[in-house]
Amino acid sequence: MKKKAKGRISAFMLTLCMLAGVVPLTVQADTARKVHTINLNTSGRIDGITAPVSEETIVAAEKWEGSKLYLGSVLGKPVLWRVLDERVSGVNAKKLMLLQTDGILSSAAFDKDGSLNLGQSALSQWSGSDISLYLNGTGTNQFLKEFKTAEQQAIYRRTKEAGADTVEGSSTYTNPGLSGEYAFLLNAEDMKNADYGYFSAKTRIMEVSAGSAGAWWLRSGMGGADESIRESYVAVVDEAGALAGKKITAEALDTEAPVAGIAPALYLDVEKILFTTPAVSGKPDKLTAVTQVTEDKDWKLTMQAGSSSLLAALDGGNGSFERNSSIVLNHNSAVSALANATQVSALITDRDGLPIYYGKINGNTGAAASQFTVPSDMPSGNYKLYVFAEQINADKYTDFASALGTAIDW
Repeated sequence: MKKKAKGRISAFMLTLCMLAGVVPLTVQADTARKVHTINLNTSGRIDGITAPVSEETIVAAEKWEGSKLYLGSVLGKPVLWRVLDERVSGVNAKKLMLLQTDGILSSAAFDKDGSLNLGQSALSQWSGSDISLYLNGTGTNQFLKEFKTAEQQAIYRRTKEAGADTVEGSSTYTNPGLSGEYAFLLNAEDMKNADYGYFSAKTRIMEVSAGSAGAWWLRSGMGGADESIRESYVAVVDEAGALAGKKITAEALDTEAPVAGIAPALYLDVEKILFTTPAVSGKPDKLTAVTQVTEDKDWKLTMQAGSSSLLAALDGGNGSFERNSSIVLNHNSAVSALANATQVSALITDRDGLPIYYGKINGNTGAAASQFTVPSDMPSGNYKLYVFAEQINADKYTDFASALGTAIDW
């Protein structure tokens, strides 16, 4: 009760401050983070990816609000994910993000055929269920089939203990743990977590398509004394965002099992991300000044694939970095460091690691040297230059890069 009161008071004070034209320091600290057209991973922190809007930061919400990014594809379409927690703590010193799909991907039965799978003691058990096997499979018609190898390797397979039961209204829901799954369904406890942006029924509503909401599965079973309910019902979030129980077994032998929407979640290893760019038209085809982004964006990831770098060095060991001067760099070929490379890229940062210029400097992936011109508008100062291989894919699909390698001091 105290937490809810605090949320109402904080939101009320925030509203008064905004009406008065004053922004509190707590809000300033969050909005002061500058977001750019390229945002480097700095010790697990990536500007532009922040915690969801929670009960304590907004008076009322009509839907879930927070950062979103693309990862993987299903049925030939890129998958957009909500960032429920941008800095998961206490997991083997790993830096993780908790993601969930931004909407219902498809519909399926929790159990397709009424038969127990290996390791299951009841059809309603998450571990070993048909839906769990689908979400963690890489074969034909399975969830991870179209995820690239580097994307699969970036998913952290977390083990998590079961939680205490959740009670809502007259119903009790179990909260099964995790046993190293790649992808999983959230549980009832997660649906009560305001830090994930789920603090009201409206924030839990998922759409099947624009303007059309649907019920979606959780991995929670039903608690209580009725064994038939426990074994044949599983929790869902219904079309209105409320927790409910849904029967998973067919009514008769000649009928199909009930279906509901799938909105899977996963833990992403942040250390696998090199940087983010806007999901649409976010990468320049030449060395270009990095600019500040002022509106909300969906993000595209660039992940490191392998540990090799181009070992770039200035031709002759030195060079002039004056404006408009030509810089020649010797390096290993892009394809030697990244098999499916499409270009050689350059990134110039200031001494604090803030990106200043970024873009393609060579489209010949077999070349052993590249050349670029120092921008005419580049301010005087000390900089670092990184030269690396990139595999640029279509908008909204993950890009891949070699290791950035050792910076050339400017």
